[in-house]
Amino acid sequence: MTEPLRVLADFLAESAAAIHDMCDDSNRTPEGIRALIARRANAPMAELGNRSVVDVLAVKLTDPSSVPPTTPPSLRRSLGSSAPPLTQPSPRWQAKSRSLLLKSMAPGPPLRWPL
Repeated sequence: MTEPLRVLADFLAESAAAIHDMCDDSNRTPEGIRALIARRANAPMAELGNRSVVDVLAVKLTDPSSVPPTTPPSLRRSLGSSAPPLTQPSPRWQAKSRSLLLKSMAPGPPLRWPL
């Protein structure tokens, strides 16, 4: 079996040349060019052990259960802060927050209607 990387490089170079030639043909459509490239890329090649270019370039998906879970990003007080993330709000912050919430829900002055 020939070196797969060399075969892939040759395939891509030949495909580029074929696409350039097809661009000069006024009867070719983008869909037709795409279909031709797909056929060529999916055709088994002896040089690749009767595998297609698509098979050789295929990315192997890993089993999600075998991948360790990622930790969530740490929470910061602000984007520019280098302080450690807050684990619990302070009692002072909670009191101030409650106070502001009550003020925001309090009824305002009666509405005035234009004369």
